[in-house]
Amino acid sequence: MTSPGQDGVVIVGAGAAGLATVEGLRAHGYNGAVRLIGDEAHLPYDRPPLSKDLLTGPPELSQLHLSTPQRLSQLQVQVLRGAAAERLSIPQRTVHLDDGRALTYEHLVLATGVRPRPVPGITALRGVHHLRTVDEAGALHADLQAGRRLVVLGGGLVGAEVAAVAAILGLSVTVLCRAQHLLAGAGVGADLDAHLLDLHQQHGVHVRTGPDAQAIGLTEEHGRVTGVRTADGTVTPADVLLVAGGSAPAVGWLAGSGLDVSDGVLSDVCLRAGEDVYAVGDVCRWPHPRTGQLERVEHRSNATEQGLHVGQQIATGVACPFDAVPYFWSRQFGMTLHAYGWLRRHDHVRLAEGSFAEGKFVLTYHHGDQLVGVVGARSARSLRDLRKVLETTGDLSATASVPGRSDELDVSRR
Repeated sequence: MTSPGQDGVVIVGAGAAGLATVEGLRAHGYNGAVRLIGDEAHLPYDRPPLSKDLLTGPPELSQLHLSTPQRLSQLQVQVLRGAAAERLSIPQRTVHLDDGRALTYEHLVLATGVRPRPVPGITALRGVHHLRTVDEAGALHADLQAGRRLVVLGGGLVGAEVAAVAAILGLSVTVLCRAQHLLAGAGVGADLDAHLLDLHQQHGVHVRTGPDAQAIGLTEEHGRVTGVRTADGTVTPADVLLVAGGSAPAVGWLAGSGLDVSDGVLSDVCLRAGEDVYAVGDVCRWPHPRTGQLERVEHRSNATEQGLHVGQQIATGVACPFDAVPYFWSRQFGMTLHAYGWLRRHDHVRLAEGSFAEGKFVLTYHHGDQLVGVVGARSARSLRDLRKVLETTGDLSATASVPGRSDELDVSRR
């Protein structure tokens, strides 16, 4: 175990990844100073519920908190709330905050996550929302009133989940997605995407996809959004607009630091970005030992696992590659999907169990002969078995507990 210096560990980012780093440090005996910097006024909280059922009522922080004041006291962590990191000086081992404070460190952990990606033509009007923070979720909830017209700009998991919630709340919902598929970015494949599209349409959600659906501007009246103008020249009426056009790593403050921040913080296989500097969570880009490729994973489980991993490394002084299998879940219209692996690497998909019609199924995703991912609904045992395959060889023939069906679905990667 390493002997901590007086400056201890500074963690920039007080979300799931940052808090998990604290837990990992203390669980493995680190007894030095730990400071956790967050740019929001709140204690660490969970973000995935913000786009799901939590939107049906005013978001309650008590339902989201990842820790309690009592637990944070037990962890002996100093939480600096409402403070944003402004600049990093690696030679001086110093993080400069926007309030003028300068924090020196022995070890630095970067856990700043992502920020909404700007969308050209989308201006700040009343009724226009983003969804990254609990405060933004509260503002969006207040606008989601039955009978109003919601336009969701962008598909993906967040856009689809909010569209589902809004439809259930009685809003008229339109999704504008410039990609050809509702969940193109998630890599779930054409068949599952088509099933989800059908599910949305059954509940009255209107979905437009393709280049013609790309938003190029807004209409407004008295400072409030009234519509979204798309590339084909049409205007879709809107009382409320959610901008879900993707995200970008929050690395602006690291400019000039000497770190590679071209797409997140480039790190090694052990998540080290530099001498005594680590990156965890959505902002981390590292060579995954299982794929041999640079990965940046924007999922909650990855954030927690990487934080625990780095906390252990700092506490013990023992470097170890991070090789966890990515996982995410999504709930839409009462159907909960669980997904493991690297879905976007697939070139074909097989239906291994069940059917879309019964709402209980398992899909396996393959690249050549290699299993690269699995998605399922209401099939916990099969998903658990297939996850074990992904965590070992990735060879589907390596276990006898994999479901026996292998109906071929789409053969092109989506």
